[in-house]
Amino acid sequence: MNYSKESVKCAILTLSKIVDKEKNYEALLNSEAGLERIIQILVYDLFISEFLYYFASEENYAAYQIIHEFSFELREKGYVKYRQ
Repeated sequence: MNYSKESVKCAILTLSKIVDKEKNYEALLNSEAGLERIIQILVYDLFISEFLYYFASEENYAAYQIIHEFSFELREKGYVKYRQ
């Protein structure tokens, strides 16, 4: 993966603003929940809110790309190796 673990966490927080659940995702990130599960919840929330990445701001699109790459690598390899 071309991103660090911190970049993934920042992307989660950026996209959580779209679904108006930033405090919930901050709490999840500080809990024992794994990033895989948090991203699964986030993708569901984005789907429910009808998030369309092609109409997103530059910042939101960049965050979407990070989450997309994370999800793709997890699906393809079964794990995610972060950039240092």
